[in-house]
Amino acid sequence: EQILKRMEYKGTSLEDFKWYLQIAEDERLVPSAGCGFGVERLTRYICSLPHVSLTRLFPKVPGMDWI
Repeated sequence: EQILKRMEYKGTSLEDFKWYLQIAEDERLVPSAGCGFGVERLTRYICSLPHVSLTRLFPKVPGMDWI
């Protein structure tokens, strides 16, 4: 519902994102804060690191406890 409201507000074509809306309707989306390309991913690329979690002091990795 929030996705549809945002798309309507932005004037985005629902037909262009039909596949994405179907995934959202089936509740297969993982909560996220965006598209997943940020400073950490750029740092990983520049430094040729094997995993993005190595770019942060305290990374949030599912299933991994640091304390």
